[in-house]
Amino acid sequence: MPGYTNVLNVPVHETRGAYEFCDWEPGLLERYANGILGSIPSGSVYFGGTDPGRFVITMFHDTTKIS
Repeated sequence: MPGYTNVLNVPVHETRGAYEFCDWEPGLLERYANGILGSIPSGSVYFGGTDPGRFVITMFHDTTKIS
């Protein structure tokens, strides 16, 4: 990402990428992410291949749901 050449590059890029999907219907977004995350065997490496496949999955995998 232009302008970020330090340790902030990756977290800023991931946050901006995930933000693009904030307009999805929340239930659909969660269903999409959980369907993919539930299909990945433990210890596997996941390659998303698309923006939703990368950023949505990272967002759901790396955050905690607060009830």
